[in-house]
Amino acid sequence: MARTVLPVYPITRFTLSTDALHPGVAMDVTNGNVAPNDGYTYMVLTLSGGVARTVTLDVPAGFDLDLVVTDRTYPLPSNGAYRTGVYPISAYGAQLLLNVSGAGVAIQLFTLRTAL
Repeated sequence: MARTVLPVYPITRFTLSTDALHPGVAMDVTNGNVAPNDGYTYMVLTLSGGVARTVTLDVPAGFDLDLVVTDRTYPLPSNGAYRTGVYPISAYGAQLLLNVSGAGVAIQLFTLRTAL
């Protein structure tokens, strides 16, 4: 199956973002998720299930032609919101490929590129 596409919301100095305007989306445990990446993307991961989870971000690029990098993992140990980013296109590509270890994780993605 294809990965579930996630929306990425622009953040600018002219508007405010709220959870009501940009609610978190449950991550797809079965198929994984994909989101466009412009190099200025950051994400908010919210764990609400009470059970620790891990979110994995695929790192498709190699460095120095043959040096492969391991995927980036984010352990979410307890309920709460966790923020991380940004993701340079040279290392992470034009798409962010995300996987989650189990249910109970919502994600919001934002880009700061429009703020420049």
